[in-house]
Order: sequence, then C-alpha cells, then structure tokens
Amino acid sequence: MKKVLIYHTNPPEESSVSAEEIYRQAEFVAQGLRDGGYNAKMLPFISHGKKDKETLERIQEEIFGFDVVFNLVESVAGTDRLAYLAPQIFQQLGIPYTGCPYSALKKVQTKIGAKLLMHDAEIPTPDFAMSGLLHAMDISGRDFLIKHRQDNASKGLKAKTYKTKEEIETALKEAGENDFFAEEFIDGREFNVSMIGPSGNCKVLPIPEMTFVNWPENMPKIVSEDAKFNPNSEEYQRTVRDFDLSDSDKQILTRLEKISRRCWRVFDLKGYARVDFRVDKTGNPYVLEINPNPGISEDSGFVAATKKAGMTWKKTLERIVNYSFE
Repeated sequence: MKKVLIYHTNPPEESSVSAEEIYRQAEFVAQGLRDGGYNAKMLPFISHGKKDKETLERIQEEIFGFDVVFNLVESVAGTDRLAYLAPQIFQQLGIPYTGCPYSALKKVQTKIGAKLLMHDAEIPTPDFAMSGLLHAMDISGRDFLIKHRQDNASKGLKAKTYKTKEEIETALKEAGENDFFAEEFIDGREFNVSMIGPSGNCKVLPIPEMTFVNWPENMPKIVSEDAKFNPNSEEYQRTVRDFDLSDSDKQILTRLEKISRRCWRVFDLKGYARVDFRVDKTGNPYVLEINPNPGISEDSGFVAATKKAGMTWKKTLERIVNYSFE
C-alpha cells in the first residue's frame, strides 16, 4: 500500500478560495485515494515564501515515510506566483510528486511571461498591454479586460470591459497597476480543455463549452471570479458547462485539441492540466491561460471531463499518482 502525503494550500494564506473550499478539495482527493487502496494523509504547505534551511528540514521530516506527495498547493505565502516553490522543494528533497513539475509552474509564474512564451511558440493568445505602454498601441475597435498578472482562479476579474486608453489606464490604477494588466477581450465562445498524461504526451478529455444562460445584454460574457466562486451571484448561476456540442463544432474542437497538445509540450505539463480558450466569431481560437494542476474538487471542470470520458475517480487518481514516478 502506497503512502501518500497530500500537501494543500495553507487556508489562511489563500485570498480568494475559502478555507472550506481548500479542505473540500483535499478531502475529496484523500477519500478517492483511500477508496483506491492508498494510505493518505493531509497537511497544509507552509513555506513563508522561501526555500530556507528551516523550511527544507521541516518538510523533509513531514514527508519521511511517504512514497509520494500529492501536490494541491495552488499558492504559497498568499500568492499564486510562488506556487512553484512546492514542487521545487519536493524535487530537491527527491520525493516523487503529482502534477506538473517545477519548470511548468515557473513558466506560468506570471501571465505576461506565459503569453510571451506563447507568442514565441506561435500559440495564439489575446493581445495585452501594461500601464504606461498603451500610448504605443492602436486599440481602436477593441475592448479590454483587467486581469491579475500572477494570481489564477480569475482573482479580481470582473465582467466588465474598457474601450479607451483613458478608461484602461484609470482601471489599471484603481486595481493596482503593478499587479494587473489589460488583455484584449475576445468576443465569442469559451472552452476549457482538460488533459491528463505523462511528460511529453497527454490524453485530451472531452471538451465542454462554458455557456452563458440568459446573460444580461449589457454584461460581457466572462467567467469572472464571482462566476467561479460566488454561488449567490447572478454570474455563477448563469454560467453552465456544456459537453453536448453539435457536429458543426468538430472542426474547432480538433483545433483546440491540437493547440492544447502543443501547450502540453511547450509548457512542460505533466500529470493533469487545463487550457482555457476563447473562440472569436470567425472561429479563431485564442489561449487565455495555461493551468498546471487545475482545481480538482468534485464540481470542477477537470473532474467533470474525466466523468464524461468514462473514467472513475479512483482510476483518475491512480493515473495521476503513477505519472509522478515517470
């Protein structure tokens, strides 16, 4: 029987997802592992945002006797930007760990860095701008969103767009121009592509579209922070995942799969990941974000995709654990 230590985000440090949500995801994984015959234990990952001797010694003591770490650490010291520290430490201590490697999390450490890498790899992604650089851009006829540079899970993302340079500059200053940037809003459809597999290769799971049911006409169709985490919000209740796509969508789904496989290789993805897309009204796809180790709570998009693929939760977890040894 393999002994698995589940490290999860330390709830007091998580600014968006509640402590209840963090524990719910870890407990869901723990129960699935136990049902699959593993001996599983949960612990919060505490690092203070650095890889010092004291942290290394404490984590080495915590992992002693375990065969593998199940990495559910989405942020460290209150920021997603430092999530790479967890796999970096596991790698240094020589214990197998699930999910994407240190190199993958480093590549998506900032959204702007990830977008530049996509440009270099000829992966389509929406145009973007930072405060102070808008003067050199032609943004006529385009709308822009305000997004956080580092944090995931749509933190700070509102269902609101901005048209002029003055509006964008004002919004960036109000949000915090050192922490946020502007990204072109791609008006059209939204898709999430979940993948599972070893390094260099992956299985693309059934692809759903995120639909916006009875959406207010004056509100841009965006999966905002409220749409993801606030069950009492109008956005949450009207954002629906739909796997039952028509035959006319086969061509775009094939393109999404091809681009997602390229992202898997370019970003060193492993274990499980998700790529979020927008498709404009003429059928052109754009990668919004690369998500190494996306949320895998019971109601998550990744778990929904595994179910649609006919995979049991026990089998999914077994694959993820086994990939950590490859």
